[in-house]
Amino acid sequence: MLKVETKEVAPITPPNTPDSPAHNAQALTQIEGSISTKDAYSSLWTINCPSTRSVYRQQIICEFLHCIDPRTLQVQTPLTPSKADSWKSWFTMLPSHPNFTTALEATVLAICTAKLGRVNNDPALVHESLKFYIQGLWELQKALYSPELMYKDETAASCMALIGYEVMECPDKTITAWVKHVHGCARLFEARGPDAYSSEFGHELFLAFRQMEVRNSILATLSSRS
Repeated sequence: MLKVETKEVAPITPPNTPDSPAHNAQALTQIEGSISTKDAYSSLWTINCPSTRSVYRQQIICEFLHCIDPRTLQVQTPLTPSKADSWKSWFTMLPSHPNFTTALEATVLAICTAKLGRVNNDPALVHESLKFYIQGLWELQKALYSPELMYKDETAASCMALIGYEVMECPDKTITAWVKHVHGCARLFEARGPDAYSSEFGHELFLAFRQMEVRNSILATLSSRS
């Protein structure tokens, strides 16, 4: 079981109903272009309407993907994975992903706002990403103790997102948290069993984690020989 020490912050308000693609498209048409990414992240702390919330979230994720590769701005399916960035395959599915748990939303937004803050030289946005990260830790801990949420794809994706945030930001300036997230993620992926990776999203998560584990094992072996 992945255990973390964290402090509680103002919770992200979960949607009252699951995101609906039809509702999302309608809301996107209504407010697309009327909000700025810089302000969108703060709105997510208070928005209750699922469709509006989904639009704000989608905008931030797409802007993040655009920072990495402009071709992914309107992405709906995963890119062809490469050795350097296979983790992006599951991440590029997020703009069209139909279900977001509070843990997945918080951890993904932590990565996105951190990157956007760095790219735009905005310390306030980077600081805001830490709030999402702390909230993500809290929500993930609750999900891991929930029989309903523990083995969901979104919980596994949350673990992967936390690993990504540690690689990007390393808030404690040590690898301790990264190591804990990797070990916890490994236990979760094993506990989920092979049937959990039959969906496209679940399979992409598995491929990304497998590549990360293989790379870590190779590095550990090379380090032990040096």
